[in-house]
Amino acid sequence: MPIFSSQSRTNVYLIAVCTFCALIDGSAVQFPLLPVAPSFAAETPAAPAEAVTPVSVSEAWEINQISGQRVGFGSTIEKVFPNGDIETTETSEMLFKRLGQLLRIKAVGTQLTGPNGELRQFRLEIANPPASTTVTTGVVRDGKLELESIVNGKSSKKTTDWQPGTQTQSWLKRELRTKPLAPGEKRSVQAFFPEFSKSGKATLETIGSEETTLADGKSATLQKIKSTQSIIPGLAVYMWVDDQGAVQKSVTNAVGLELVSLTVAKDIALQQLAGSEFDLAAATLVRVNDCTPAIGSKTARYRLRHPTGDLASWLPDDRFQQIKIIDPQTVEVTVTSAPLEKGVQPGKGTPASLESSPYLQSDDERVIGHAKRAIGSAVDASEIAASMSTYVHRQVQRKNFSTTLASAGEVAKTLEGDCTEHAVLLAAMLRVARIPSRVAIGLVYVPSERAFGGHMWTEALLGNDWYPLDAVTGSAGAKCHYIKFSSSYLDEVGSQPSSLFNPMVLTIGQLEIKLLSTTK
Repeated sequence: MPIFSSQSRTNVYLIAVCTFCALIDGSAVQFPLLPVAPSFAAETPAAPAEAVTPVSVSEAWEINQISGQRVGFGSTIEKVFPNGDIETTETSEMLFKRLGQLLRIKAVGTQLTGPNGELRQFRLEIANPPASTTVTTGVVRDGKLELESIVNGKSSKKTTDWQPGTQTQSWLKRELRTKPLAPGEKRSVQAFFPEFSKSGKATLETIGSEETTLADGKSATLQKIKSTQSIIPGLAVYMWVDDQGAVQKSVTNAVGLELVSLTVAKDIALQQLAGSEFDLAAATLVRVNDCTPAIGSKTARYRLRHPTGDLASWLPDDRFQQIKIIDPQTVEVTVTSAPLEKGVQPGKGTPASLESSPYLQSDDERVIGHAKRAIGSAVDASEIAASMSTYVHRQVQRKNFSTTLASAGEVAKTLEGDCTEHAVLLAAMLRVARIPSRVAIGLVYVPSERAFGGHMWTEALLGNDWYPLDAVTGSAGAKCHYIKFSSSYLDEVGSQPSSLFNPMVLTIGQLEIKLLSTTK
């Protein structure tokens, strides 16, 4: 029986993206189950020919739970061909609520490896209706990895160097059946991670035998293994493996939630997902003392503490946010408000901040049209940036929380979404006006919840500084109730913009925030 490999990492990434939302309530929307993607082997020439019959086919199924509630299922189907090539197709589907609306995500990833686990090619599809399906493919050819991503029907390509012999984490775990880990053993390989379109170090390490509860409610003593990778240092998947080397249970902690996967029979896994009462947005709020005084202040000073992480390495330090290290787990963050400077010129950007990219499609006709209408009579860069923020705020009226991250081209067409859609459309429009732009993520204080919630906004390079713009509220300039964690040009080709969300994956859940002081 094959064992699960990338579903946990893919699910963590998708859940992290889903924690970011506009702070406006919506109503529930339901979508049908998504169709299963066709066989990867029949679609790409480098895979075994369609007429070749596998010498063996095996499958395994799982259910996914968050906070004890079933939110999804997954499967792994492995085909071994006569020449020794192995095709592994992993499917994961999740359904939960976000601010009252149902959100469904389906990921289908297929990898073709050689007899020794070396990657030959891969395909990853992520469907999140009503947004278009994103597709990432890669082929190893002549010592290079040829990547292609399709977002909103538009293709972007990139070729990178390839290290021969790079395997997959699926192969590393597959070897557990033929070469079980000895007590205390640690095993590592250079592996490729399709959901990130990057190679890194994958490690399995035995923890020992441990009694755990399985899907049928019964307890069993199984080998516990810790799985880590270098793409997101600090993120671990714990697996309980039986005597045959098959994973019966896995647990991942991310964004403050415990994602549990349990091996079950196929008919149980495929039971209809009805959409539980679990609301992801509410579950990932960071509860705090009253931070309302920070709103409208000139400066606000916070104390942030995380028991296991290095906050200083996660939080950026710039003109509007200064970081003071108290100890390895504690920092003080001083946020300074600032309006946009009038008469300022666009900063000196780079191609990554000015050119069209897979998610910031500034060459899209609709995006260009919106940008021209938003500029109106504005002349200088700061006036244009402020006008565009107000324009997007007014135009994107349908607050759709069922989409995680649509591209600017899609938003320009539908004019709906949450904070991520507001942010990408505004960033793309700024590039039309030749103003360098990027998106930022972090936390914003929500007075009605007495909590900080995940949020995405836009930044424009004006002069020498990256000024925040929040198209959800139509505001421009730095505000004291925002705490920034990371930023991105969203210029990656052949991957989801995973690195943008890594700090939030590791931080939310154990993060403590306290407002220390404000100045008016």
